[in-house]
Amino acid sequence: MRRGMVMLGAAAAVAAIAALAAFRRSGRMDAELASVFFAAPVQVRLAADRALPPASGEPRDVDASGRVLRIDGDEDGFGRIADLARNRGGDTLYVLDGMAKSVAAFDAGGRWLFAFGGEGGGPGEFRDPAAVMVLPWSGEMAVWDLATQRLAIHTSAGKETRALKPAGGADELVHRLEAVDGGFVAELRSNPLRVGAAAQRGRLVAMDTASRMTATLLRFALPGVDATHRESAAGRSSVTTWLKPPTWSPEPRWDALPDGTVVFAPGGPDEAYRVDRSGRAVRLHRPLRPAGVTRQDRLRNLDGLRQRRMIASPGTSLAVLEPLNRRFYAAVRPSVTGVLAGPAGAVWTRGFDTGESWRGFSRVWNVAADAGAVRRVRLPAGFEPLQAEGGVIYGVSTDSLQVERVEAYRMEER
Repeated sequence: MRRGMVMLGAAAAVAAIAALAAFRRSGRMDAELASVFFAAPVQVRLAADRALPPASGEPRDVDASGRVLRIDGDEDGFGRIADLARNRGGDTLYVLDGMAKSVAAFDAGGRWLFAFGGEGGGPGEFRDPAAVMVLPWSGEMAVWDLATQRLAIHTSAGKETRALKPAGGADELVHRLEAVDGGFVAELRSNPLRVGAAAQRGRLVAMDTASRMTATLLRFALPGVDATHRESAAGRSSVTTWLKPPTWSPEPRWDALPDGTVVFAPGGPDEAYRVDRSGRAVRLHRPLRPAGVTRQDRLRNLDGLRQRRMIASPGTSLAVLEPLNRRFYAAVRPSVTGVLAGPAGAVWTRGFDTGESWRGFSRVWNVAADAGAVRRVRLPAGFEPLQAEGGVIYGVSTDSLQVERVEAYRMEER
């Protein structure tokens, strides 16, 4: 669950003023910048260190004229698109709906073919499906369930045939899984129910096709999660509470190319790593120019949460809510809020901007290849990219009514 935000009525104005007076941004900024999340967030076998030049020129726009696919879902639409994957032939697109806990298949033109899944613990059912993928070595389709730590393998027509249980160390959970040639890349994180927030860490590992771990690619610092689990004396009920770190704490992000090369960004400093299957890494970086999270940033985020009914207090002024909730936000803006492994190994990174997204996701992406200047690409408003393949970028588009759909754009820059 989200770290609890304070939602009070207008009578809380006095408390808001007190909270504002007690807050010291400069001290918090210094502490965050000195923390491991900005100072030394990654442990990796570094083969090369490359300082990137500044991005030059105005961003090149990708707009509706370049759209090659739009999928609105079935007659009920999508609830919350969690992931998508294309089959090896490119003629079927699988879309994972995290709200419906199901997968829908569409042809290359966006026509609905079939769907399967649903909430539950039985065969073909999911608790918290987080990723859908196509296994390169067999052409089968698989769904990763975060809650059950189970990878369900399906035929291309959606019938479950077997399951894998990838695992890391005794105190780790598999947070994310992606299929690549010859196996998987997995993100392992400390289990918050077994490891305290201050000691939690993460790592990226390589796994074989049977989901057995073969190598650790890199290790990274992780903003901790406070978690508790309580059961009644009779054992008939239980409550698990997860308290996430402050909003806009540096969040590690990564993507993988089909050959197993990983692009990773720790989030805090302005840097990314391209890591090959042996664990050798190239660091791409720019000087850190720290900026504080502003009052306007928090107001935009609170407004976005309220519009989506993710917080209550519809009648309370945001000017009252903002100082009451300030402690639930980081003090320093993260440098990187997204990363993509682009064609030919290009590294795509996204910065922070609440003027374009209440979540702080900039529309402008910096694209760094092995040679030449860093260029910039501006993606359509409301579009969250999930993968780039064959000169086409696939993702989720959300309109003003919060309706989600799948869209794809050809990367012909104008």
